[in-house]
Amino acid sequence: MTLTADRILTFLRDDLDVDTEGVELETALFSSGRVDSLAMVDLMAFLEREGRFHLDIADVTLENLDTVGRMLTLVAERAARG
Repeated sequence: MTLTADRILTFLRDDLDVDTEGVELETALFSSGRVDSLAMVDLMAFLEREGRFHLDIADVTLENLDTVGRMLTLVAERAARG
């Protein structure tokens, strides 16, 4: 199954107890304080599991993970690598 924005938002809301009201693809999550650093590990595990890839330490940046859109781009780029 393909990872979608809705699946990420559902995970954030249901598993990490994040208020996702009004969150769009480019809404800042970490840099705005909406999601805290403690949630990062769970989010990374979710992305790896659902995207079926392994995050490298170099991938763990705001550039890749601060918005749902950036997360989807990262997953798509990793899927393209195979």
